[in-house]
Amino acid sequence: MADVGGYYYQSKLHGTAQSAISGLQLSNENDDVAIDILKERFGDIQNAVNAHYVELINVLCASNRTSELRFPYDKIESNLRSLEALNQNIDQDVFISKITTKLPKTVLVKLEIQKGSDRWTVDKLRDLLKS
Repeated sequence: MADVGGYYYQSKLHGTAQSAISGLQLSNENDDVAIDILKERFGDIQNAVNAHYVELINVLCASNRTSELRFPYDKIESNLRSLEALNQNIDQDVFISKITTKLPKTVLVKLEIQKGSDRWTVDKLRDLLKS
């Protein structure tokens, strides 16, 4: 029986990308094979990395409404997870700056209170935003 990860990846591919890995059995063992095939066929990892950086930069600033905080949070999380999957070091102050500039001041004040005297890390910021 194929695992959930394989189905997830297949559901995200369309057209020629999906065709490129057709015939591979969906399994964790074949994830690396599929990724290698897609890299060889479709290109440079740096283009994907750059696209995620651009998306992070272009995330719209949120308002104080919870419903409007979810969209930027989801976009930020999605791009950070993708960068991690591309073996990028996201534990950098530049990411903290990019994320905090997208948040309303009242939210930042609440996050600072929750953080306490600890130093900001990307993981700490992500955890507090999630909660």
